[in-house]
Amino acid sequence: MAVGPIGRWPSLAAAAAGLYPAGGQEPISCIGRSAQQDPHQMRLPCTGYTGGTSGSPWITEIDPRTRTGYVIGVIGGHQRGGDSPDVSYSAYFGADVRTLYERAVAQGG
Repeated sequence: MAVGPIGRWPSLAAAAAGLYPAGGQEPISCIGRSAQQDPHQMRLPCTGYTGGTSGSPWITEIDPRTRTGYVIGVIGGHQRGGDSPDVSYSAYFGADVRTLYERAVAQGG
């Protein structure tokens, strides 16, 4: 995986790979279209993202052959990730996050 930005924010087809909601035994996922919430946040309509899914990655441009894509955010931020289990929020991973990620990779982290 790589970390954004990829220059087409905020309206991206994105998958939210949910962790284990509310103590569930299986992870959940959803595919939707992100939209701008405010200048630094985006939202993604995905049903059933209850407590326990915070920190789940938002991934776009997934290549099913190589199983790679771009992480553009994680559930959290506005309303602590969402005040409804049907809409999740994330800060957009911009150039600073990408630079931090690239430094970590270069240092073997």
